[in-house]
Amino acid sequence: THLQCASGCLRCKGPHPNDCCHKQCAAGCTGPKDTDCLACRHFNDNGVCKDNCPSANIYDPVTFQLKPNKNKKFSFGATCVKECPRNYLAMEMACTMVCPNSNQEVIVTDTEGNMTNKCEKCDGDCPKVCYGLGMDSLQGVLAINSSNIGLFDGCKKIFGSLAFLPQTFTGDPLRNISALDPNQLGVFRSLREITGYLYIEAWPETWRNLSVFENLEFIRGRMLYRGVFSLGVQSLNIESLGLRSLRNVAGGLILIHNNSRLCYTSSLPWKALLPPDRSAQFIVTANRSPQDCAAEGYVCDAQCEGGCWGPGPGQCRSCQKKRRGSECVEECNIRQGRALRLGFAYGEGGTAFRGVKEDQYTVWKYPDATGRCLPCEVNCTLSCKVLDEQGCPIDQRAGPGTTIAAVVGGVILFLILVAILVFYLRRQKHMKRKETLRRILQEHEVCEGRPETGGEGPS
Repeated sequence: THLQCASGCLRCKGPHPNDCCHKQCAAGCTGPKDTDCLACRHFNDNGVCKDNCPSANIYDPVTFQLKPNKNKKFSFGATCVKECPRNYLAMEMACTMVCPNSNQEVIVTDTEGNMTNKCEKCDGDCPKVCYGLGMDSLQGVLAINSSNIGLFDGCKKIFGSLAFLPQTFTGDPLRNISALDPNQLGVFRSLREITGYLYIEAWPETWRNLSVFENLEFIRGRMLYRGVFSLGVQSLNIESLGLRSLRNVAGGLILIHNNSRLCYTSSLPWKALLPPDRSAQFIVTANRSPQDCAAEGYVCDAQCEGGCWGPGPGQCRSCQKKRRGSECVEECNIRQGRALRLGFAYGEGGTAFRGVKEDQYTVWKYPDATGRCLPCEVNCTLSCKVLDEQGCPIDQRAGPGTTIAAVVGGVILFLILVAILVFYLRRQKHMKRKETLRRILQEHEVCEGRPETGGEGPS
């Protein structure tokens, strides 16, 4: 019912002058103060109605400068909050779902290791932004189709959502949109993050997994499908999910439902994908029973630990022992695990391995403290006999210092040899002169001792 307020009252709780509400009240009130409002005209700061939330900086009349406000708050809708809710981006004064123009989304880690998503000004041009459903030119578009899938080519992060509905693969004659070619789905192989939701209700009939999303790590859930789901997979003909890189689903519910051939779902720790305060918000029902899956061999590989997204050592959520690339292996030695494309060359020892890559380099690897196989600092293409404690080859080639030392030593040795040769030649010349002088003196002495003959002959 409409209540007639006394003159000068914008809002009131009764007809009398002392029944007036505070000017910050948007509706009725229980008293005259700004804490008595039933609703606020602008912002609600912990029960107090205000024009604005406490700003990030306040003016200091003593120093005539702005200084940080320890009581600053962010505007989140019509509420003032100390921190932006999870999945929202913190700007200077407000929480937003998308950064404005000339800003980019960054992740800031504080001293305690807590990560916060923020908007920051770009230095120069901002990186390319890929918009999904519900954003920019795709506002009002319900599903991915042949007319818009090209927008996602090369995208690592999509601001918005993805939905695959029956019309994705059947087309829409009324809008002159043809059916999507399944091969076009390969554009999503580079995708790492979705800020909205991923909902899949239709998929190519002959495809047995969702491996085009094998590199997807984060589903933020800032926008939810039908206001509820951040990840939805239902009524498909797939046998495994194949989402081997998925680490976090931050908002909304997970729905994996009514996929009659889908296995491996019971092995996955769904709670670990969700934030701690949302550990019960997932629905995994009406898929193939674990007993039927096991009977036909649809079970996790022996190298997997903590569940898997599909068959083989490349679909493990974590590894029993070591991880080489995307695969779980017993050892980093190349003799364990799936073969590389161009074959192998085997190294000595059992820890490091070498295999021929596509560019023909020989690669050696060793396990770090977490069990991940990392490249050795030294590679060798011939027989590598000398290895370090990790099993990596030791570089026995001469370094720059050794080469310089060798050159200097060679020059010095050469000069010594030249000096010896000069000394030898000069000595030989001296000895020759001495020998010649001695022979001349001897000949002179012989001539002086010979008797003189007279001029008369015998009588």
